[in-house]
Amino acid sequence: MNEIINEFKKLKIGFVTPWRIVCGNAEYAARIVEGLREHVVIEPIPLNFPPFEKGHFEKLVDQINDSEADIIHIQHEYVFFGQTPPESDRILFKVVKALNKPTIVTLHTVREDILGLVVLPTVFLQNFYRVFNILCRSLKLKIFLKINENIARRLRKKSPFFKAMIIADIIVLHSHVSATILRNIHPELASKIKVIPIPIATVPNDVSNDLVKVNGDIWLMMMGFVSDYKNHVLIVEALAFLPPNFKLIIVGGLHPQDTKGTKYWCKLLEAIDIGKVEEKVKVTGFIEEKNRYFGALKLADIFLMPYKEVGQSASAVLADIVGFEKPIVTSNAGSMFEYRYGLNTMHAMVIGDTKSPKRFADTIINVYEKFKSPNNLHLSHLKNLKSEISSEKISTMYMEIYANVKLKVL
Repeated sequence: MNEIINEFKKLKIGFVTPWRIVCGNAEYAARIVEGLREHVVIEPIPLNFPPFEKGHFEKLVDQINDSEADIIHIQHEYVFFGQTPPESDRILFKVVKALNKPTIVTLHTVREDILGLVVLPTVFLQNFYRVFNILCRSLKLKIFLKINENIARRLRKKSPFFKAMIIADIIVLHSHVSATILRNIHPELASKIKVIPIPIATVPNDVSNDLVKVNGDIWLMMMGFVSDYKNHVLIVEALAFLPPNFKLIIVGGLHPQDTKGTKYWCKLLEAIDIGKVEEKVKVTGFIEEKNRYFGALKLADIFLMPYKEVGQSASAVLADIVGFEKPIVTSNAGSMFEYRYGLNTMHAMVIGDTKSPKRFADTIINVYEKFKSPNNLHLSHLKNLKSEISSEKISTMYMEIYANVKLKVL
């Protein structure tokens, strides 16, 4: 396979992705491109947030088809194709169907409730199916439930999303959890699915930062957008059960496209005020320069990711922090498990109880104390993880896919 990869090093990949904007997907894309540019020629083709101008997607298709790319790699997130998942699926299908090049699609959000939807072309049919579905479930007889599931499966095969994925040559997912969800709902797509984790970030040597850390303080750090699913409020409430030198540092800010962001910001401020922890919580805002961002992360004593389940295939933030070899306490969201399938990486993170601020605080203290030992199990597994999910290894996995897709069309 290495010989095949070397043969295709001059491949041109059209990377259809949000690019150089404040967006988690854009940050992820920049990291992947950084690793791939040593092996292939990358041509970024930007995706944008709504509202979309008239003819926006027709122009996008023309730009893709007129490019010199040998293969198109779409970074899919619903918001970049429509205001709602059904609208997004319809537009995605139109785009993929109109392309004249081999296509790979990376799905960044895989939610069972969205993929399992049955969307019919008319209100009458949609209402008829809804009543039929309720009737089948209310009868609670296996034969009716089986009939209902068979009908739903057939109808989902007519969905724009399914049709788009059938056209795609490869579907990339970042986690086995997401792959299992997609296979269960659309078993016909199983042969197209490839799981490629987000690579662990390489920490630069020449980091710098503008933050001042008081000697003796223990920094609990959360990163990225201040959004409801990140669950910052839980940690604010957990501060009441932690020693006074434990401080919460939020390296990030509001997402400019999050329509619910202001409401959550108010909720966060309320929790800080009620808990009387104004002196224990600091929000830095976004740190765009990579060396300064990693410099801030280097000051962390413990990384916290108590995220709610939102169907993320994986977490780029988690990939950012592993390289620092610091304690990581997460929730039980599916995206938190992807790096823990190996026997020598299964203890790289620790799950805290997100239903109880006190129990989550207890986990923080327990993990922090364990990390004082240089030979602790968590640190050993973090080191293993850094080696196994390196940028170089992930780039090789992508190169294998690109080479195989190109061989199919030769």
